[in-house]
Amino acid sequence: MIKKIDIQNFGLFNDYKWTSNIGADSSADVFKRINIIYGRNYSGKTTLSRIFRWIETGNINERYSTCQFSMTDENRNVISDKKLECTNKIRVYIVHQFK
Repeated sequence: MIKKIDIQNFGLFNDYKWTSNIGADSSADVFKRINIIYGRNYSGKTTLSRIFRWIETGNINERYSTCQFSMTDENRNVISDKKLECTNKIRVYIVHQFK
C-alpha cells in the first residue's frame, strides 16, 4: 500500500511534499486496496495516473524523461522515477466522461 507521494517536478506539481499537504497526519491511511481519484480539470489526476501507470508497466514514457517523483510504501520501500520496482500490484483504469 502506498503511504506517501512526493513529486519534485511533473505536470502541475513542483516540489510537492506529501507531509506538507494531504499526508500531514502520518497515522491516517489515505490509500486503500482500491482507490478512485477524481477532481476538477487541471487538478493533477492525469499526472497521478501516469505515475501509477509507469509503476504498473515499469516504463516511463520518454516524453516525460525530466519528471521526478518518489513514493514510499508501507514497508518503507521507495519507488521513484529512477527505480520503478514495486511489490504492490498496481492497475490503472481511466474512465472519461464527456457531456
